[in-house]
Amino acid sequence: AGGASPELYSAVHTDPERVKLLTADTDLKFVMAAFDGDVHEGLGNMLTIFHEETEHVLNTAQSELRLLFGIYVVVVGFLFYSLLFRRTVRLALYEVQRARGLVMAMPTHVLKKESVHSIVGFFVPAETGQNQEEDAVEERAHVSQSPA
Repeated sequence: AGGASPELYSAVHTDPERVKLLTADTDLKFVMAAFDGDVHEGLGNMLTIFHEETEHVLNTAQSELRLLFGIYVVVVGFLFYSLLFRRTVRLALYEVQRARGLVMAMPTHVLKKESVHSIVGFFVPAETGQNQEEDAVEERAHVSQSPA
Protein backbone atom coordinates (compact mmCIF):
# COMPACT_ATOMS: atom_id res chain seq x y z
CA ALA A 1 0.00 0.00 0.00
CA GLY A 2 2.64 2.39 -1.17
CA GLY A 3 0.18 4.39 -3.31
CA ALA A 4 -0.56 8.06 -3.15
CA SER A 5 -2.80 9.28 -0.40
CA PRO A 6 -6.34 10.25 -1.37
CA GLU A 7 -5.85 13.64 0.29
CA LEU A 8 -3.35 14.55 -2.43
CA TYR A 9 -6.08 14.55 -5.06
CA SER A 10 -8.98 15.82 -2.99
CA ALA A 11 -7.57 19.28 -2.29
CA VAL A 12 -5.44 21.58 -4.41
CA HIS A 13 -2.75 23.39 -2.49
CA THR A 14 -1.26 26.56 -3.93
CA ASP A 15 1.62 28.68 -2.92
CA PRO A 16 0.25 32.00 -1.66
CA GLU A 17 3.23 33.90 -3.02
CA ARG A 18 2.55 32.61 -6.54
CA VAL A 19 -1.14 33.48 -6.29
CA LYS A 20 -0.19 37.08 -5.37
CA LEU A 21 2.13 37.15 -8.40
CA LEU A 22 -0.71 35.96 -10.70
CA THR A 23 -3.10 38.60 -9.43
CA ALA A 24 -0.53 41.40 -9.51
CA ASP A 25 0.93 40.85 -13.01
CA THR A 26 -1.24 42.47 -15.70
CA ASP A 27 0.06 40.27 -18.52
CA LEU A 28 -0.72 37.11 -16.59
CA LYS A 29 -4.17 38.48 -15.70
CA PHE A 30 -4.84 38.99 -19.41
CA VAL A 31 -3.66 35.49 -20.30
CA MET A 32 -5.66 33.90 -17.51
CA ALA A 33 -8.80 35.89 -18.37
CA ALA A 34 -8.54 35.48 -22.15
CA PHE A 35 -7.68 31.79 -22.28
CA ASP A 36 -9.57 30.51 -19.27
CA GLY A 37 -11.80 28.14 -21.31
CA ASP A 38 -9.04 26.82 -23.59
CA VAL A 39 -8.47 23.70 -21.56
CA HIS A 40 -12.10 22.67 -21.78
CA GLU A 41 -12.34 23.68 -25.41
CA GLY A 42 -9.12 21.84 -26.23
CA LEU A 43 -10.32 18.69 -24.51
CA GLY A 44 -13.64 19.00 -26.30
CA ASN A 45 -11.85 19.36 -29.66
CA MET A 46 -9.67 16.36 -28.86
CA LEU A 47 -12.74 14.29 -28.03
CA THR A 48 -14.47 15.44 -31.21
CA ILE A 49 -11.44 14.49 -33.32
CA PHE A 50 -11.16 11.17 -31.49
CA HIS A 51 -14.84 10.38 -32.13
CA GLU A 52 -14.56 11.38 -35.80
CA GLU A 53 -11.48 9.21 -36.32
CA THR A 54 -13.06 6.29 -34.46
CA GLU A 55 -16.20 6.60 -36.58
CA HIS A 56 -14.12 6.75 -39.77
CA VAL A 57 -12.08 3.67 -38.79
CA LEU A 58 -15.20 1.70 -37.85
CA ASN A 59 -17.02 2.70 -41.05
CA THR A 60 -14.00 1.69 -43.13
CA ALA A 61 -13.72 -1.64 -41.31
CA GLN A 62 -17.44 -2.28 -41.75
CA SER A 63 -17.36 -1.54 -45.48
CA GLU A 64 -14.29 -3.75 -45.94
CA LEU A 65 -15.98 -6.58 -44.02
CA ARG A 66 -19.08 -6.22 -46.19
CA LEU A 67 -16.90 -6.38 -49.30
CA LEU A 68 -15.07 -9.42 -47.96
CA PHE A 69 -18.35 -11.13 -47.11
CA GLY A 70 -19.70 -10.36 -50.58
CA ILE A 71 -16.60 -11.86 -52.19
CA TYR A 72 -16.92 -14.91 -49.93
CA VAL A 73 -20.57 -15.41 -50.93
CA VAL A 74 -19.74 -15.06 -54.63
CA VAL A 75 -16.83 -17.51 -54.41
CA VAL A 76 -18.87 -20.07 -52.47
CA GLY A 77 -21.75 -19.66 -54.91
CA PHE A 78 -19.45 -20.04 -57.89
CA LEU A 79 -17.76 -23.14 -56.45
CA PHE A 80 -21.10 -24.70 -55.57
CA TYR A 81 -22.50 -23.92 -59.01
CA SER A 82 -19.42 -25.17 -60.85
CA LEU A 83 -19.27 -28.41 -58.85
CA LEU A 84 -23.00 -28.96 -59.27
CA PHE A 85 -22.83 -28.15 -62.97
CA ARG A 86 -19.87 -30.47 -63.55
CA ARG A 87 -21.56 -33.31 -61.67
CA THR A 88 -24.79 -32.79 -63.62
CA VAL A 89 -22.96 -32.82 -66.96
CA ARG A 90 -21.10 -35.97 -65.92
CA LEU A 91 -24.36 -37.66 -64.96
CA ALA A 92 -25.98 -36.55 -68.22
CA LEU A 93 -23.11 -38.04 -70.24
CA TYR A 94 -23.41 -41.26 -68.25
CA GLU A 95 -27.14 -41.43 -69.05
CA VAL A 96 -26.37 -40.85 -72.74
CA GLN A 97 -23.98 -43.80 -72.68
CA ARG A 98 -26.64 -45.95 -71.03
CA ALA A 99 -29.22 -44.90 -73.64
CA ARG A 100 -26.79 -45.71 -76.44
CA GLY A 101 -26.19 -49.11 -74.90
CA LEU A 102 -29.96 -49.66 -74.74
CA VAL A 103 -30.39 -48.72 -78.39
CA MET A 104 -27.52 -50.95 -79.44
CA ALA A 105 -29.12 -53.82 -77.53
CA MET A 106 -32.40 -53.44 -79.45
CA PRO A 107 -33.24 -56.19 -81.90
CA THR A 108 -32.72 -54.05 -84.99
CA HIS A 109 -32.66 -57.06 -87.31
CA VAL A 110 -36.46 -57.07 -87.28
CA LEU A 111 -36.73 -53.40 -88.30
CA LYS A 112 -36.45 -51.83 -91.70
CA LYS A 113 -33.14 -50.23 -92.65
CA GLU A 114 -34.58 -46.68 -92.48
CA SER A 115 -35.86 -47.26 -88.95
CA VAL A 116 -32.48 -48.59 -87.87
CA HIS A 117 -30.79 -45.52 -89.40
CA SER A 118 -33.11 -43.14 -87.54
CA ILE A 119 -32.73 -44.95 -84.19
CA VAL A 120 -28.94 -45.31 -84.33
CA GLY A 121 -28.45 -41.90 -85.96
CA PHE A 122 -30.19 -40.21 -83.06
CA PHE A 123 -27.54 -41.44 -80.64
CA VAL A 124 -24.44 -40.95 -82.81
CA PRO A 125 -22.33 -38.03 -81.55
CA ALA A 126 -22.50 -34.87 -83.66
CA GLU A 127 -18.71 -34.62 -84.12
CA THR A 128 -18.62 -37.99 -85.88
CA GLY A 129 -19.44 -37.94 -89.54
CA GLN A 130 -22.08 -39.69 -91.60
CA ASN A 131 -19.56 -42.46 -92.43
CA GLN A 132 -19.31 -43.60 -88.83
CA GLU A 133 -23.10 -43.65 -88.54
CA GLU A 134 -23.37 -45.84 -91.60
CA ASP A 135 -20.54 -48.07 -90.33
CA ALA A 136 -22.34 -48.54 -87.02
CA VAL A 137 -25.60 -49.45 -88.78
CA GLU A 138 -23.87 -51.86 -91.12
CA GLU A 139 -21.92 -53.45 -88.27
CA ARG A 140 -25.12 -53.84 -86.23
CA ALA A 141 -26.92 -55.32 -89.23
CA HIS A 142 -23.98 -57.64 -89.90
CA VAL A 143 -23.89 -58.85 -86.28
CA SER A 144 -27.65 -59.43 -86.19
CA GLN A 145 -27.62 -61.39 -89.50
CA SER A 146 -24.69 -63.68 -88.70
CA PRO A 147 -25.71 -67.05 -87.28
CA ALA A 148 -24.99 -67.56 -83.64
